[in-house]
Amino acid sequence: INLLPEYLTKYGYRCAMEGKWNIGHHEENYLPHRRGFESSLTFQSDEMHYWNYTVEPRLNGLAPVDLLLGSVGEPFKMAKGEEFKGYSSYMFARRAIEEINLYQTDKRNMFLYVAFQAVHVPHDEPPVELYNDEEDGWKLSNISRPYRQHFGRTLVALDKSVKRIVDELQGSGIMDNTFLVVASDNGGCPSDGSNNFPLRGGKFDVFEGGVHVPAFIYSPLLPDSVKGSRLSNLF
Repeated sequence: INLLPEYLTKYGYRCAMEGKWNIGHHEENYLPHRRGFESSLTFQSDEMHYWNYTVEPRLNGLAPVDLLLGSVGEPFKMAKGEEFKGYSSYMFARRAIEEINLYQTDKRNMFLYVAFQAVHVPHDEPPVELYNDEEDGWKLSNISRPYRQHFGRTLVALDKSVKRIVDELQGSGIMDNTFLVVASDNGGCPSDGSNNFPLRGGKFDVFEGGVHVPAFIYSPLLPDSVKGSRLSNLF
């Protein structure tokens, strides 16, 4: 079965990916640089630590680093070096910005897929540039449960990382010709600090709380007749 980037590549798009893959990696042909993405920086497992990229839970007691670089036509590589250090939300946003900057020299249409690790556990503490109590504490002022606080800090860090990408799209002058699609992958896990109220259930459930997630599409190209409209059927 072909994936979306495999179709887009045929129409002349440059496709890139940053973030969580997690849909098959037992051999290289299942990695993103063999599935239509020209370049990729991905972790393949369910979860990893935000700062050192080691897998969690451990594999037979081992915690290997799960961060691979992919480039079409070349074997994958372990991502190593100073550019692959720091909090993962910051790193994936930086990589996305680098891909956006390539548009200045590579004028092909671009499909950029960014699958942030956030807000998945483990909720490792973000750096001060992505969350600090003085600037952001008010956003979590009504939260008392510790695990909800950890979730909230991770979410604020995600929001700021997405904003960095949007700012780059606007600053580079290509937002006017861009569709921005934002979606969650599944309902939140209440035991990890999420809240799906008023929907029943959450992650791992087939109730609406597990499968009915928020999403939106933004683009200056959208006609006025659909801007601000809501779609509640299957999508």
